[in-house]
Amino acid sequence: MGDVLVLAEYTHGHFPKSTLVAVSAAIDLARKRGAKTVGVVAGEKVDELTAELAKYGLDKVVALEHPALAHYLADAHAQALAALVKKLGIEYVVATATALGKDLMPRLAARLDAPMASEIVALGDDGSVVRPMYAGNALATVAMDGPVKVISLRATAFDAAKPSGSGAAVEKVAAELDPASLKMQFVSFSETKSDSTQLTEERIVV
Repeated sequence: MGDVLVLAEYTHGHFPKSTLVAVSAAIDLARKRGAKTVGVVAGEKVDELTAELAKYGLDKVVALEHPALAHYLADAHAQALAALVKKLGIEYVVATATALGKDLMPRLAARLDAPMASEIVALGDDGSVVRPMYAGNALATVAMDGPVKVISLRATAFDAAKPSGSGAAVEKVAAELDPASLKMQFVSFSETKSDSTQLTEERIVV
């Protein structure tokens, strides 16, 4: 039985609530499976982020570093994460079904030749997962076979992790990447500035 890896998505040097939801769910899944949790921060010079993530009850935090990971690129991140999953002998890979998660996790599953279940709303004690179907009118319990399983979580279905008393061990890992195989290049990021409330970050929405 392998461990549970959770991808810690971040923006502007900050972990949004959606990331802490994934951390909480990964810890719960690992507890049910008798496994350990590994948090991964992919990027370049992510020391502060890994130190912050280590406070949230994970067993280990990995700083997956490479210049090609400084900005999100689907092919670079999928390649680097797939190599890390194989290296660590991970059984479950967990992320939130954000825009990034929806883009990255299917690519990662394809590289690992692994089954994937998306928009999970509950985790079973036996490793099964529950996901909505037919526009939420039915819930399906899904069992996945294979040495590695990939799941994305619905952010509103789980509680966010809270800081714990002790910090996890932090390990730096140089990402295994073949730059010549990358077909995407970061050009720029055009962000729309807004003062409106981010509903996904709020505890109560009326």
